Amino acid sequence: MIGDDFTVDPGSDDQRRKLLSAGVLFLNCTPSFHAPGGKTVEDGEVERCATIDYSEDLDFTPAPAPAPVPSPAVGAAVPIDVATMDKR
Repeated sequence: MIGDDFTVDPGSDDQRRKLLSAGVLFLNCTPSFHAPGGKTVEDGEVERCATIDYSEDLDFTPAPAPAPVPSPAVGAAVPIDVATMDKR
């Protein structure tokens, strides 16, 4: 991410999302790139580049993960047959 007087190299997708939501734009110099409708696209200071508020890899919403298979909880109650237990 490049600004008029700064450069940011965020360390994670979460940080990139936070920067975008704060108004920081990406510099995109991909010749065939077209942002989807509703996204901000401005001419960049670099020829044939644009600043945008869109990143395909961040805006992609993966399918939800499958629900976990339930397993017995640690400390869960287990029925005990007291008639068969050793009596001390």
